[in-house]
Amino acid sequence: MNNIAVVSTSRGRDRRVVNLPEHDVNMLRAELELMIHEDTYLKRIAGAAALLVARLDRVCLSGGTAMAAFALAGLIDDMPEELVNESLNLFKSGEC
Repeated sequence: MNNIAVVSTSRGRDRRVVNLPEHDVNMLRAELELMIHEDTYLKRIAGAAALLVARLDRVCLSGGTAMAAFALAGLIDDMPEELVNESLNLFKSGEC
């Protein structure tokens, strides 16, 4: 049995209908589920890192450790606030 999918570009201008075999749909579904799981896991890691950096704020670190913590803090600062909050909440809840 074939499944029909509507494929759009990122701008949504080009649209086409594609018939996908059931096997391909199942593979895509499994890949999407894996990506969602990995996304949640990475958000938990980001939440843990954010808490670690916040708690290390006043701790004296050696050169290499301080550079790594500073780089990590910069990456966390560059994250959208909503994503940081979601990451912290996921980490604190223990989900995943």
